[in-house]
Amino acid sequence: LALSQFSKDKFVEGGLDPGKIRVKPNFLPHDPGVGDGAGGYVLFAGRLAKEKGLGVLLDAWARLRCPMRLKIAGDGDLMPMVRERAALLPGVEVLGHCGHEALLRLLKGAAVCVMPSEWYEAGVPLAIIEAFACGTPVIASKLPSLQEAVVENHNGFRFPIGSDDALARQVEEFRALPPSAVAALRRGARVSYEASFSAAVSYPILLRTYENATKES
Repeated sequence: LALSQFSKDKFVEGGLDPGKIRVKPNFLPHDPGVGDGAGGYVLFAGRLAKEKGLGVLLDAWARLRCPMRLKIAGDGDLMPMVRERAALLPGVEVLGHCGHEALLRLLKGAAVCVMPSEWYEAGVPLAIIEAFACGTPVIASKLPSLQEAVVENHNGFRFPIGSDDALARQVEEFRALPPSAVAALRRGARVSYEASFSAAVSYPILLRTYENATKES
């Protein structure tokens, strides 16, 4: 089982039989329900590590002419750097580690989530799946596995990997959207969850995969 088409392609490049690999993304066993984005902030949720693009994120916020509020949820090796830089940027709040229920509340209240990862992600991160389940669109870097989930103008937007300038422009463009366009993105995010990352869709695929593997053995 590969978590994305990108992962499958890498396994095939390494010599595995493509006929024995099935793509099945991560999914949520329980539906968290839809939020309304009424908090109006941008949310980053994840490990505070170099590969997650924290430097790009903070550089982008330093470029914004009129910054949106940014909440950073998570912990990791870069926490000292993140706190130091965030203290110099208006509207940036570092929350540290959040429990799962608290994180879901943050996702439901967010206007948009940002995923500026710079290194390979094997599959679609749970942070994106949970955002979609809450009806929250995502601005993500153009990593291959992220592009499989984030569809321009449907459930979010994408920007070139490592480009703080492009991320800043994308945030500015999102802020300028009319309410009807934001509502359409929120609907698109939820539809993406229901179609690709829900238990109702994923459990049958998983069971069929096990059944087929048993028959072949």
